[in-house]
Amino acid sequence: MSSYSRALFGAQLSEVPKKQAEKQLHQYDQDHGWVFVSQDCKDFKAVRTYKTLFAVTQEATYFTPNTFYRNDQRKESSLRWLNALVIDIDVKGQPEKVGMTVPDVLDQIECAGLPEPSLIVQTPSKGFHVYFYFAFAKRAFPKTIEFYKRVQREAAIHLGGDLYAIGAERWFRVPTAENIVYESDNRVPFQELVDWMIIQQEGQPLPSRKVAIGRGDLLSHPAILRLLEGVEKGKRDNTCYTLALAFKASGYSKEEAETRLRDWNDRLEEPMRLLDIKRKVRSAFQQGSKKGPAASYIRMLSGMDFSYRPLEGAKPREERQRSHYYEWEEDVIRFLEQQGGSICCTQRQISDTLGMSFSTFKEVVKRLLASNRIQLTVTGKGRGAKTTITLAQMENHGTDRSSAPIQNEPVSYTLIDTVVGGNSSELEVASVISPHTYATGLLGYLSLTRQAFIRRIAVSSGLPADLVAYVYFYLKEEFGDFPHVILYDLLTTSGVCSYTRIDDLLCFVRDGLAEYMHGVNSEDVARSG
Repeated sequence: MSSYSRALFGAQLSEVPKKQAEKQLHQYDQDHGWVFVSQDCKDFKAVRTYKTLFAVTQEATYFTPNTFYRNDQRKESSLRWLNALVIDIDVKGQPEKVGMTVPDVLDQIECAGLPEPSLIVQTPSKGFHVYFYFAFAKRAFPKTIEFYKRVQREAAIHLGGDLYAIGAERWFRVPTAENIVYESDNRVPFQELVDWMIIQQEGQPLPSRKVAIGRGDLLSHPAILRLLEGVEKGKRDNTCYTLALAFKASGYSKEEAETRLRDWNDRLEEPMRLLDIKRKVRSAFQQGSKKGPAASYIRMLSGMDFSYRPLEGAKPREERQRSHYYEWEEDVIRFLEQQGGSICCTQRQISDTLGMSFSTFKEVVKRLLASNRIQLTVTGKGRGAKTTITLAQMENHGTDRSSAPIQNEPVSYTLIDTVVGGNSSELEVASVISPHTYATGLLGYLSLTRQAFIRRIAVSSGLPADLVAYVYFYLKEEFGDFPHVILYDLLTTSGVCSYTRIDDLLCFVRDGLAEYMHGVNSEDVARSG
């Protein structure tokens, strides 16, 4: 117990409890974490020192390999450190896995292209818990947890693991001298596992960009219909909550969803308590809950292929964090009209008055000049320079963007149904940014693993691989080290193929990454507050 736990938790646990004077001196501790241990996965105890951990694990059966900043909640939202990725290979109810040995597990890991595991624990049912210790513990920010679960699910698929045992907060068997069947000194960088996951998905067909929403479409999907037919006892809770979200996404009210689920419950061989039905519906419809069911849960519960996203309508400007360039352009034009058609001051004064960043203002001015809607002259140099901006005298100032229909784009939570309608060719687009406006040939300067990662983004986004590589190097120069998976999110979920200028694309990814980094820093400050 001692050697494996120290390798896993490192400095997150102290040797002995702190004295009261030390607690008052150091106040809030944002580096240590709580480990939960339990005998039955119901009643638990939280420990924060190696002395206590070694004592209680003599009798405990389960523990959490990742640590928490709260000692009363074993929830995903309470995670502080991610220390290891664990895959649960369960053999119960799977005759083809009976008799599986450690060499069989290692062969599967090698065939999947995964690194050597750090630890393998055999369970009483002759299954296995496979541990991949991280080279450095990762702060459990929401985005990091999201990718943790995606990697865990992809690895479970390749190793034949339990797809229900997904999550960084889950219980696993306490490793002991009796149940440890394999151990190594290998430690894996978390980013390497994320890159592996993205490469594995490279050959998978992209889903259709047709999204079906409405009262009938989602609920008529064969996978949902199978769940509505009824499930066995072990799946009732998850299925009830998933169906409640499906009713919510299809436009049902809370009362209508509860009525439908009561009917569904009556058809089960072993019905749930009505109180539990009410709780599931209340949880699905409460403020801040998910907008629709998780496709992965529907696949697991129904055993059928399924993916979808409810497509959201365009939000009003006041509800968005960012404004479109054409909206800023109209703000500048209205401001000039209010000033009598011309203004002379510094550009920063104008940008501050309009409430936009200076870099955005300069880009908006470039766009207005290119469309001949304004004229600009600069007098003086340095701090004494003055800029005069004048409305151009034109009969036609361009298309009235306010009356033109806004083309809604897929958002980060719209994943897609290949059965409910559509084919992918209808929305497959290619970038129209001229290759003469950015440096090509940068892809060859990257490692083979990073090249595969860049090509995966190119396939998913419709952008040329050379352009993705250029954006990657640009962000590397601007921000130094940054989570590469954020680049994947930015370039594959925001309709970037609509950009026609390299400057617009770079401005978008720069602002997106800056916002993410600001959010990460804010969460860290909030947790330490």
